[in-house]
Amino acid sequence: MAQCVNFDGICIGMEFILGVAMGVQSRPLVACAASQKDSMQEVTYTYAWGNNSKRAEMKGRPCRILHTLSKGSVYIEFTDNNQREVTSRRALRREMCQK
Repeated sequence: MAQCVNFDGICIGMEFILGVAMGVQSRPLVACAASQKDSMQEVTYTYAWGNNSKRAEMKGRPCRILHTLSKGSVYIEFTDNNQREVTSRRALRREMCQK
């Protein structure tokens, strides 16, 4: 069984943590550096798919990842009305951190 570190309800594998410690370039899953060194800011995403009626209603709305699931699925929460959905990780586009 692989070791993992629980960070705010999300299990991050030891390979990810070791890669970060060794300077391997990777994209942050949960937080990104803000303008000050000690303050952290949550990464927000925008839902990008709109190829059917349900996805069209969600398209363009800001959301955040609550849990990463198997096979590329994620459990997200839209920040505008707290609606929760399970969707593909590929349907999300990361917004850039504000500096």
